[in-house]
Amino acid sequence: MEHKFLICVDPQTRLVYRLNLESHEVTYENGISDSIKEGYEAQAKTLETLKGFDISVWTFESEACWNYRRRALWNYLLQQDAYPYPAYITSRELSSAFADVTDINLLVDIGDYINEDELSPPNSDDEGLYNETTNFIFSKAEKTVRVKASLVTCSNEVIKNMVRHVYKNHRIKLRPKSQLHQLTFKVKGRREYFTGNYPMLAYRQVRIALRGLEYLSVTLTEVPKKWESKFPPYAEEAEHGKHPLMFWYPPAPLPYEPEKLVQKKPFLSMPRIFHLNKMNPTQVRTEITEKLMKGVASNKEMFTGECEWPFRVKICGLEGIYNLYTEAFWGNAVKNGEDTPAYVIMPKAKEKGKDKSNRGRSRSTNSYFRKSSLPLLNRKQKSSSRTSLSSRNALQALASSAHINHGPSCYIPQDLSAQFRLPFTPYVLSFEVMLLYGDSILRPSCYKQIKFYPFQYYSRFYQLVDLKIKISELPKETRLGINIYTVGHSGETALLGCAIKTLFDERGVMRTGLIALNIWPFYRVEDRLACMEEYHGISTEITGPRPSNVMLKNNLEYARIYVQFEKFITSEVTWSLKDYNYMKKVYRRLSRPYRSTIAAKNRQTRTKTSMNNNAGISGYLGDDGHEEEDGKLLETRPQIEELASLEKVLLHDPLSELTEEERRLLFICRDHYKTLPLALPLFLKSVNWSRPLQVKEAYRMLENWSQMQPEDALSLLNADFPDENVRLYACRRIAQLPDDDLALYMPQLAQALCFESQHYSPLGELLIERSLKNPYIVGHELFWELRSQLHVKALCERLGLILEQFLMLCGSYREDLFKEVNMIELFSYMSIAIKDKETHAERIAYLRKLLSENMSRIDDYFTEPVDSAMEAKGIKIDKSKVMSSKKMPLWLTLINSEMNSGDIPIIFKNGDDLRQDVLTLQMIRVMDMIWLENGLDLRMKPYRVVATADKSGVIQVVPQSKTTADIQTSYGGALGALKKQPLKEYLKEHNPKEDQYDKSFDNFIRSCAGYCVATYILGIGDRHNDNIMLTETGHLFHIDFGHFLGNFKQKFGIKRERSKFVLTEEMAYVMGGKESDGFVLFKDYCCKAYNLVRKHGRRLINLFLMMISAGILELPSKNEINYLREMLSLKLTEMEADNKFTKEIENALNNTFRRIDNLIHTFKH
Repeated sequence: MEHKFLICVDPQTRLVYRLNLESHEVTYENGISDSIKEGYEAQAKTLETLKGFDISVWTFESEACWNYRRRALWNYLLQQDAYPYPAYITSRELSSAFADVTDINLLVDIGDYINEDELSPPNSDDEGLYNETTNFIFSKAEKTVRVKASLVTCSNEVIKNMVRHVYKNHRIKLRPKSQLHQLTFKVKGRREYFTGNYPMLAYRQVRIALRGLEYLSVTLTEVPKKWESKFPPYAEEAEHGKHPLMFWYPPAPLPYEPEKLVQKKPFLSMPRIFHLNKMNPTQVRTEITEKLMKGVASNKEMFTGECEWPFRVKICGLEGIYNLYTEAFWGNAVKNGEDTPAYVIMPKAKEKGKDKSNRGRSRSTNSYFRKSSLPLLNRKQKSSSRTSLSSRNALQALASSAHINHGPSCYIPQDLSAQFRLPFTPYVLSFEVMLLYGDSILRPSCYKQIKFYPFQYYSRFYQLVDLKIKISELPKETRLGINIYTVGHSGETALLGCAIKTLFDERGVMRTGLIALNIWPFYRVEDRLACMEEYHGISTEITGPRPSNVMLKNNLEYARIYVQFEKFITSEVTWSLKDYNYMKKVYRRLSRPYRSTIAAKNRQTRTKTSMNNNAGISGYLGDDGHEEEDGKLLETRPQIEELASLEKVLLHDPLSELTEEERRLLFICRDHYKTLPLALPLFLKSVNWSRPLQVKEAYRMLENWSQMQPEDALSLLNADFPDENVRLYACRRIAQLPDDDLALYMPQLAQALCFESQHYSPLGELLIERSLKNPYIVGHELFWELRSQLHVKALCERLGLILEQFLMLCGSYREDLFKEVNMIELFSYMSIAIKDKETHAERIAYLRKLLSENMSRIDDYFTEPVDSAMEAKGIKIDKSKVMSSKKMPLWLTLINSEMNSGDIPIIFKNGDDLRQDVLTLQMIRVMDMIWLENGLDLRMKPYRVVATADKSGVIQVVPQSKTTADIQTSYGGALGALKKQPLKEYLKEHNPKEDQYDKSFDNFIRSCAGYCVATYILGIGDRHNDNIMLTETGHLFHIDFGHFLGNFKQKFGIKRERSKFVLTEEMAYVMGGKESDGFVLFKDYCCKAYNLVRKHGRRLINLFLMMISAGILELPSKNEINYLREMLSLKLTEMEADNKFTKEIENALNNTFRRIDNLIHTFKH
């Protein structure tokens, strides 16, 4: 049935309306009872809590926000409600490591479907075990059936075979308790079902069980045969007066009086790239011309591709500068959680009573200001020494004049400096104006410094800035960036703020006329963050004293800078690529001599500061020197020696910077390596995106290039690939990823959202759609990834809007998320409260008291942020405690919602940024996936960590495991760290049978090899016996990744870590000693694992590159990733890499200081 109408609630007004999905018209829904309205209000509060917008102190009221919210609602976003019996499916191909495995062993608990009178007393000889076939073993005593199921058999068939067997051999009927239900398996202790009738190998827990588990425990249960979703609430299906709830913003604001409703279609119907790709400027121009020739009036339409005028912008003035200081010093403008982003530069207050003559001594420690020239952006193109000298001379000349005019407010600088105790008195203003494209300046000429103007709260100066580029050459993703500085009398410069604006709006229409831009207080332009536009933080009410000259004028909510763009004869100028054929046709009457004459006359009036390397950017009709140059470039065919050089260039990794010659080489040889998928990013980096002919060729090549693997296409979503066609290509490739892989890469995908130039993007739509289709896997990851970063103001508007869209459309899954948030808020409150207590015992007692007082909040069913399949129904107070480490994390023992399924211990940590742990564990999972894809199973046990807010999160506890420090102490006494036997004795105690020990032995060798390689490549530091753990089944794993990428700890100048990974004699002893077959096998696993990761080294580097804007402490820039590149040694052959890693094994094993360090750590803790 095709649905036409949808019942919605406006989140802004709480009015209920009917939305026509075809016309997008809105009509009010009448007859809504008060009780239903109360339900809407309660759900609206839940929605507000989940959005968490109060975390960001942001208004979410910008024009861009509302344009996005009032967009069209399409069917791909209208997914059915989350199925309450979820199956966690993986469509990834089964690893060849299990090529010899054809079956999975299940231990099925059928106790709920057996009556006691059906059971005869078990025979004492066989203890109730009946083994009629090799595929089924039934135990009446335990009420279980051991099932040996084929991996390719569907789950329903496995159940049918088991039911037949039990009835045939024991006359016990296993049937649903309701005729409307059907039997299925549920994983023991997890909200994870074998629904959907998939082959057994498709279920996630089956894949996990194949990796060394003896059997997978499941419970026989039942689910409805038919399940009908009442969401989305289509009007045709809704019962009268019982509409299900769906929040959605209507296309236009709803008035409170229904009779005044005005119909309006959505401002946005699709992401900009689809809108622009549908347009045909040539056809539009032809139609307009034909109408004009016939004398028929026609709408005037203009495209940037036909506009040869130079792009210029006029900086008209500033107002409300005082607001910048009040919002920064007294408000929340510069607060971005506990850490300050690198692009926020606040002044250090001058100490009271400090003599002015001493100011210069403190300048070296204050990054807020510098003496001499302006603090330019850290980019490839720096201003020359001549420019810096001229700026300095201009300032000195300005300072030497006694007649600098600050207008009637001549005491403003001194008053401001005194009130806020600034390190120097601001005297004049200066500006950097630039055009940004991705993470760099569009062209060297697209950066200008503007001369000094007197510092005033309200300044007008009307400075025209010519950025030496034609409008026809502007990419649609171009942004205007302005950094504003204050300059002191002696030449000190300090950042005051910045303003940023995209040149083209959400529909690709160029901005024209006078625009007021809100200024970011003490933020500089952060080129990577395309989501950072105008500042819309919640203003702070000023209660302190203010200078008298701003008392009457300070009625602005934000400080603003006024920018004047060009205006044209048409009301709208839409972006398009330059059409050279059309331009030649139009301007054919202008002969070359005529154009040259006109150009020569006009050049005399142009500014003398034009850049010499911009020939052809004259701004006169038809005069384009780039066309001929690019035309020759397109027709150039590479010579033999150039093709020989190409091979070396193609070996470049993502951290390599391309020279101009290498860029040219990659471009002219493009047809010779287009069959190499991984070379596509190199080709795209060779393109000059401000040259239309090159851009057009790049689009053509993009269609013909060999398809990249979805995981590798992630790199095209980084900030250095801003072009929307390129990003659309990447989205289409990434859409091929299965849900579990998409969830795995969510940290990078969330960052990629911030690199999109518009809120409404294909990437955003992809993530929302896939999250709605599978909320348990994708949606859950998206929710916490977005919500945990809302405290960062530069990101919060983009991430918050995507989060809001998902929450409005996810139906009843909102309740699951609300319960998780409710628990996290309780844990956060308790983690702060217990820190007031002095002793460890008092903290534990107070924690348990708080848990007792809040039992009403935690006795309902709720899921974990670290694993949406783990469902709890309370907390065991007596087994919960405060841990003794510095940040005092909470050890909380949750009660499993399924009886007799064990507890669910978790750790809630408040005070540490867990995103570094999240990133490290993600990289270990990626490596594990690479190994499995290549037939190598190293039995890795990467636990789960989820950041839930700024410097807080939940850590999964691996059951039946101990730290090696505990094992050494328990099995070797106080000096256990120096003994070889403890680990082996631990494994023998928990694996007394020979076959059990053999499995644990195999697990140990494999997992030890995996973590040696992983920690070596990632440069994991601060390794000791308290952050290396071992399970009872022999799986070794590392925890606590506070240092990575080679940030190794030192104590009093002494290196604590003298090898790049941990491998002790104690570990080698478990393997049988250095000369044993087990140790040889270990080295073989290590070398094989190392080379496999190296083959995919570019993928790892790209994943790290996408995270350098995330604000992770030890990943501030891509320079840190050089350590990863060094460890990967991508240019070595496999044999050379084998030799390298073998030497590292010997070095680690010979590092006797490691054991001494472990001993010291044991005594200390």
